[in-house]
Amino acid sequence: MNRAEGKAGACVCLRSKILFSCILILLLLLLTASASASTLKNWKQYEQPEGETKTSPFMWYWVYEPDDMRPGLPLVIYLHSSNGLKKAAMRDMLPWLINENVVKGIEAIILVPQLPGDYRHDTWAETIDSVNAVVEKVMDEYEVDRSRISLTGFSLGGIGMWQLAAMAPGRYSRLMCICGKVEEDYDPALFEGCEIKVYSSTHDKKGNPASSEAFVNKLVKAGVSASYELSKEGHKDVADRLYRETDVHEWLWIIPDVHYSPAAETAK
Repeated sequence: MNRAEGKAGACVCLRSKILFSCILILLLLLLTASASASTLKNWKQYEQPEGETKTSPFMWYWVYEPDDMRPGLPLVIYLHSSNGLKKAAMRDMLPWLINENVVKGIEAIILVPQLPGDYRHDTWAETIDSVNAVVEKVMDEYEVDRSRISLTGFSLGGIGMWQLAAMAPGRYSRLMCICGKVEEDYDPALFEGCEIKVYSSTHDKKGNPASSEAFVNKLVKAGVSASYELSKEGHKDVADRLYRETDVHEWLWIIPDVHYSPAAETAK
């Protein structure tokens, strides 16, 4: 074989390698896109229509639509922890477990608001009006069963859970707070007619378990249905365990034959 033939053969070999590399990259991209689409199956992303103001920041939110979509389904709102800031809400606890197909058989609409996470809007208190507006919008657009609306939050989201629930007395049938402290001295009357479960961790210094226990005792004395559990598990371990439990899912979805108790708010 002469030198020209050798060069031609080398060029063919190089082109083959480049073509093979391109095909491999394309396949990887297709697989990644397929996996991403599969992971976010049933989820739709929206943006709050009002735009950004000082008290009502621009906000993205996600809605999970079960396969058997129809009017009259229950609504579950999940408020993410600080791990969900900066567009990471879908990687935080409950939505992440749903995306990983750990939580199955969902019989409810799931709403996941996304905190903007900038220097002004990195807590639920600073965006609570926007979150409340999103909740009302989803309630109307999806024609949910207003007697079966649950609210749950983890850590930072647990703090926001109390704030959001206090804005609309009688709206929420069930509240579940995981490792989120009570930052205000709320009037127990704001939570009448609601079933409440509060969980804390002995390892949770910022969550202030003592304040949560004291507030639950205050609720119980006022006749509100509330329970408290202090776990020796780690902060995140408590949430991970609870959001995986079928009994918790049924309690949040408010399946009619599982301790069902309608909320006071009537349909508009």
